[in-house]
Amino acid sequence: MKKTIKVVINNSFGGFGLSKKAILRMRELGSDWAKRVLFKGDKHPWYNHINNMSDGNYYMAASSSEKDIWEDIERDDPVLVLVVEELGSTEASGFSAKLEVETINYELEIENYYDGKERAKIISY
Repeated sequence: MKKTIKVVINNSFGGFGLSKKAILRMRELGSDWAKRVLFKGDKHPWYNHINNMSDGNYYMAASSSEKDIWEDIERDDPVLVLVVEELGSTEASGFSAKLEVETINYELEIENYYDGKERAKIISY
């Protein structure tokens, strides 16, 4: 079975990050991840991880874990991919990031391993 998946990667030094515009657009499209992002001035009982955004606002994860907000987003999230494609790299990228959508082609093969037991193999091309 040949398949294709799109993922968002950062193609610049400084790390992955989204602009406020991109996060707000993801909220509009129903992203649960984007709904947990807080901006400067938002009210929340506890604040955990704060970083400066490129437009001077702040964002943070609305989570009780010490996990960085960017570690929590799935890079193949269809809403994330759509927003980066829709806005383009310049508008979607946060401070020092250069986000790009990369397409990965792969083949999923199910093989008979032993006596009817199967295992899956991924072959990229």
